[in-house]
Amino acid sequence: MFRSSLDWKGGMLFVFRRERSIPIWMFGMRIPLDILWIDAEKRVVHIERNVSPCKDVFCPTLISPKRAQYVLEVNAGVAEEAGISEGAVMVLREGREF
Repeated sequence: MFRSSLDWKGGMLFVFRRERSIPIWMFGMRIPLDILWIDAEKRVVHIERNVSPCKDVFCPTLISPKRAQYVLEVNAGVAEEAGISEGAVMVLREGREF
């Protein structure tokens, strides 16, 4: 929230205790993002691409149609550039790039 930039190959990973419906909104973000919802098996279950920043408190809420345990936010275009699509399996390593 309130970030004005993000390293091109960087991202923000949100980890939840269990799989569930995870709502995301863009209030306070200043850059467009790709948002990936990832289940407990590290499989990408939904992607919202090139989500625009929102300056209004009435931002739309984005929710994956499938349950997830992780949400990864990266710069808009990174998911496509990296060839990531729904069904892809992510390798998450603590303290490292993936």
